[in-house]
Amino acid sequence: MTTALLHLNCVAAESSTGRRHWVARRKIDPGTVIAFFSGEIVNTQEMLRRVRRGNGNVDDPLQISRDFYILLDEDSQLFSHSCEPNAGVRGVNTLFALSEIDEGEVVSLDFSTVVGVSLFDQIWEMNCNCGTATCRRFLKSVLSLPRETLKRYAIMGALPDFIMTDLISTESSPLTYKK
Repeated sequence: MTTALLHLNCVAAESSTGRRHWVARRKIDPGTVIAFFSGEIVNTQEMLRRVRRGNGNVDDPLQISRDFYILLDEDSQLFSHSCEPNAGVRGVNTLFALSEIDEGEVVSLDFSTVVGVSLFDQIWEMNCNCGTATCRRFLKSVLSLPRETLKRYAIMGALPDFIMTDLISTESSPLTYKK
């Protein structure tokens, strides 16, 4: 991770549950790049092999294309999920502020926005207890997002390039206008 950029924007803090996460060190304006996710890049087969051997959790890698993932470094794993996120991912691995993030506020993204549309991606799921008014309780791939939420993320530029490409090229794309 571009450590200097991350530490300029955020500080690691422990929640009441004992989980460590990133909080804003200062007010972060919308559009500001917060961090670049980093770690080792591996293909799907290698990622699954490592998870089966106990070297990580299937929820931890960041998908960056249909067949490649970043096995996130420790700093990158500290970002939290929210069904009402204040940050999003664009490009390949750039985390940026979707809205103003106040000093001391937890930096969060919607994990569903970084899980693609392949068959393997469709079986991934994770429990959610973010506690927001719109909490979905279970997270799945980007295709599980409510249509209006997905469109909002697309308009805000808060979907990785590979997901935007897949969504646009899908015949029944949820991003196309339907009467």
